Amino acid sequence: TSGGARVRVDRGTLIRWAGASVMALDAGAIYVEAGDGTGAALEVQTRFGVARDIGTRFEARVRDDALVVRVRDGLVRVSRSEDSHDVSPGGELTVGTDGRTARRTIAPSGPEWTWAMALARPFTLEGRSLGDFLDWAAAETGWQVRFARASDEQRAAHTRLHGSIAGLTPDEAIEAVLPVSGVDHVLVDGILTIRRVASD
Repeated sequence: TSGGARVRVDRGTLIRWAGASVMALDAGAIYVEAGDGTGAALEVQTRFGVARDIGTRFEARVRDDALVVRVRDGLVRVSRSEDSHDVSPGGELTVGTDGRTARRTIAPSGPEWTWAMALARPFTLEGRSLGDFLDWAAAETGWQVRFARASDEQRAAHTRLHGSIAGLTPDEAIEAVLPVSGVDHVLVDGILTIRRVASD
């Protein structure tokens, strides 16, 4: 988009560009990653209401009977007539044909995001740092990365990786890269803890 946002499109989706930063979503789902903030925010128009990106990553899905907006981080404002509803990280808002709304909480690493993760933006592994790789993987999976020791985080920033992860999803890439990089790790409740990073 003109604002630098990146958009992923699910199967069976019908979209139309109604302006430089205005998308009409008639059916299906999109996943939006906000741009650098220097341009106009993306506006997603549907027959149930309008979702406006306020520096975030979110999904907008149009079903036969409702609009579903899920937010991974940041904030999305959904407007319908004179009503406005903000959706914060970990939140899901459903707007029905009659304008009624329902909310629930979802995990940023839950199964709702699987389709978007399968369309993850590519990451070139060769020559990049382990820290860069973990930042990318965390953004794509919704997992939080924590280091057991400050020294592990420092080593991750200086450890260079080699090879390729082409064809792997972000969660598969983590399982492929970390063991051969001298890293012990454990994933519990969406938190990926790095227990050890071997020194060069």
